[in-house]
Formats: sequence, structure tokens, C-alpha cells
Amino acid sequence: SLALALTGAGAFQGVLEPLCYELAAELMYPAKESTSAGILVFVLNVVAGLMILANTLVDAATMNTIAVLTVLAVIFSVLFGVREQYNRPQNDSA
Repeated sequence: SLALALTGAGAFQGVLEPLCYELAAELMYPAKESTSAGILVFVLNVVAGLMILANTLVDAATMNTIAVLTVLAVIFSVLFGVREQYNRPQNDSA
């Protein structure tokens, strides 16, 4: 049912958001964590605004296609575009 799908989506979003913020902070080190969080929120707001604008211009099937392709692009970018490298020194206490 729709309620079950929305509950599952909310649960997964709540679990994944802190991990995304932590990944952004690690990728942007030595910049402050607040910088990476600000950029992440800015990008999310721009994408949300574009989706709202696109909603008035295209039909529902096209919106679904755009959303799925966007999610796949982000997943592939993270999977294949991020190289594992620990940039923080071992004695970094902050």
C-alpha cells in the first residue's frame, strides 16, 4: 500500500541522510564540515526547485523518468567516481 511505501521511504531516508553528510565532509576535507553540509543543502534545494519547475512543464511519466535517471546518475557517480583515500591525519582530534 501507499502508506507502507511512504513509511519505508522515510525510514531509509532517515538512515541514509547522516551517511551522506559524513561522506560529503570526508570528501571535502580539509574544508569545514559546515561547508560541505551547506553545499549539500544548496544542491538539494536547487534540484528540488528544478523538479518543481519541471512538474509544471512535463507530464507525470516524464517526471518519473527524470527522477529515476537522476537517482541512477548519483548512485553511479558515487560508486565509480569516488576513490577511497583517507585524507585526515592520524592525530586529528577535531
